[in-house]
Amino acid sequence: MTAPSPSRVAELEARYGSDEALGVEWNDEEGRSLLPNGESAVICSFCAAYIVRLDGTGKVVGFHDGVNPTAHAAGYPGGAHDFALIDDRYIVDPWVKETGCASKRAVFDLQDLGDVEEIRWLYGDAGAWEEAGS
Repeated sequence: MTAPSPSRVAELEARYGSDEALGVEWNDEEGRSLLPNGESAVICSFCAAYIVRLDGTGKVVGFHDGVNPTAHAAGYPGGAHDFALIDDRYIVDPWVKETGCASKRAVFDLQDLGDVEEIRWLYGDAGAWEEAGS
């Protein structure tokens, strides 16, 4: 593992780490929170894809609860969870913080030893992760 990159983590957290940072707004007419592009902010795959589009790097990655039973980020048994993986190093997942309330953070560094335990708890076995659409 290499040294953590606190500046990149801080940058990603500032840009995407909360509903406020993402520009999520409540829409009375639709009765739900929306991303600036009009998609639902409570759907993890929409949040992940939005972040990847904004950042211009990364990919949407996820897992199904049934094939990754040690993960706690899916929110409900039998569910699935998608998140942004930026630079093949940073998990960016405001859904797990804002909607799922499973973490107090939205950005994790796969190469930071201090993040390993929480990443494992939230996202389970990385071998079960798949790129969206594959």
